Amino acid sequence: MSKTESHKLGLLWASSTEHQDISQLAYLSREALSRGGRVFLYLIDDGVSAVGSDVVQGLRREGIHVFCCAYGARKRGIPWDDKATFGGLTILADMLSNCDSFVAFTPLQVSTTNYMTRKNTRHTIVRISSDPAQVHFPAEAVRIAAGLQPWMDAPVNVLLEGPATRIFSADATDLVDGKNFTDHLLSILTWDHPIYVGPSAIPVKGADRWGKHLKFLKTRGVQELIGQARNVLSF
Repeated sequence: MSKTESHKLGLLWASSTEHQDISQLAYLSREALSRGGRVFLYLIDDGVSAVGSDVVQGLRREGIHVFCCAYGARKRGIPWDDKATFGGLTILADMLSNCDSFVAFTPLQVSTTNYMTRKNTRHTIVRISSDPAQVHFPAEAVRIAAGLQPWMDAPVNVLLEGPATRIFSADATDLVDGKNFTDHLLSILTWDHPIYVGPSAIPVKGADRWGKHLKFLKTRGVQELIGQARNVLSF
């Protein structure tokens, strides 16, 4: 098998097709297939709503492997059927660990594999900068980070910026999907590496109780952390 034929492309789709154009994902998938590569697509969060779309089902018929977050599908009343392989974050962890390249389509940005890192460096950052008082993305990001780390050999680092530090507020359960914070944040706090906080993060009353688990970075520190990562998932 040639190098091109063995190339594995991982794709993460975490957006509603009503708010983000899926055509770029379709283009990348077909381009990889045309070069003899293998393509793996994981639908998560609002992205699970695309599982039955003409685009995703067309790509599946063309040969890409379609996976769908079972939790996200159940939450949105989407049946587990033969339109995809439904499963948990172990699938996404496997893709991040083993795909040669990875492209994440999230509501905040499209990010690609950092090829400046060594191929065997699978360090992943879950970067959270949206407001948990307004949208559910931070809660989903915390759930994803907590679910990925047990299945990955390399660290999964959480980086908080802007209003994302509100997840540490004393009344976090009142935030959007706040149950995810109580369910999964405590798991993250048991890791042997800290949660990183960028310089744009807003001060939050009650955050001091998590002090020993936090590492505050300046702008250069954030740049270095991201520069050392293989993949960045932004929420």
